[in-house]
Amino acid sequence: MADVVQQMLDLVENQGRLIEQSNAVVTAQMEELSRLRAALREILDPISGMRARMNVADGEALNGPMAIGLSNNPNYLKEIARAALSNKGDR
Repeated sequence: MADVVQQMLDLVENQGRLIEQSNAVVTAQMEELSRLRAALREILDPISGMRARMNVADGEALNGPMAIGLSNNPNYLKEIARAALSNKGDR
């Protein structure tokens, strides 16, 4: 009986730590889901993704014909997916 009581006390004592660990896992999964959804949005509309990465303050401008060519290029779209799946985040 004393062993059962001690196990229950240990569980109660570790409850906060276990909750923190599970919250950390859930947060990491939510961040990954968000990153993967962003990659899917960029595959769906690659030109918007190109615009978002441009540094307009430095005078960068989108090259329209090149952007259209890349957006129709399966290898470019695959690279977006590969980068997301390999957890690089950015290309």
